Amino acid sequence: MPNHRKKFGFNLIELLLVIAIIAILAAMLLAGLSKAKLKAMQIQCLGNLKQLVLAEKMYLDDNQENCIEYDFSGNSQLWMGRLIDYQGKLDAVRLCPAANDTNAIKAFGTADKAWHIKSKAPVKLWYGSYGLNGWLYSNLTNRFGAMPAIDQDKLFRKESGIPMPTQTPVFADSIWVDGWPRTDNEPASDLYLGIQKSSAGPFFGPLGRMLIDRHGGIPASNAPTGVDTTQRLPGAINVACSDGHVELAKLENLWNFYWNRTWVPPNPRPP
Repeated sequence: MPNHRKKFGFNLIELLLVIAIIAILAAMLLAGLSKAKLKAMQIQCLGNLKQLVLAEKMYLDDNQENCIEYDFSGNSQLWMGRLIDYQGKLDAVRLCPAANDTNAIKAFGTADKAWHIKSKAPVKLWYGSYGLNGWLYSNLTNRFGAMPAIDQDKLFRKESGIPMPTQTPVFADSIWVDGWPRTDNEPASDLYLGIQKSSAGPFFGPLGRMLIDRHGGIPASNAPTGVDTTQRLPGAINVACSDGHVELAKLENLWNFYWNRTWVPPNPRPP
């Protein structure tokens, strides 16, 4: 007698359809995991900045509110050496998890790589992913001499000299150890290197050092390098302000902070 039992199984089209569905679900899962990983790194970065700004706060309390002295001599440890005893002596606090690669060839960092600088006494190679707002040094004398008086007037010098602590950055994601933003600093066109569209500018590092897309929702290694600066800037960084709070700040909004004592937010910001 003929066998009339129905045979169950997949034909080729059904099999390909199942494979396609599994691939789509896997892609959705991986995308979700990637976003979760980036968010976790951004939150950990905020935690690092919180520790740094609290360390700076303790330093001010121990030094009659006087800001950290700027000394860029061969033996300089800058703010890192001054705050090391206040941050639990954990060098890892200075490294953002999105930019903890310390193998950069150049001293300057990038969106996904740390900067490094060497001190001589004691000999130490300092690494970091964050920069101090240079206008929060107590003075601005370097190996090339003092800054002009017009720039000295921008210094806060003491904690009590900060009129808007909730909007004055102390630390921020950066490609260098410090920076001195100015209201006329133009936006960066390369948000991986923090390069502004022209090489003109003051000797002391401008806002461009902070204009990197480190926490804008994409991996820092994929930060855009050809941005149209006449449009709104994509991307974001983490910032720690003088009142102790930390926040995620869009690059487009960095001109709205009060980086120095004479700062007036430009409207519109430089193109």
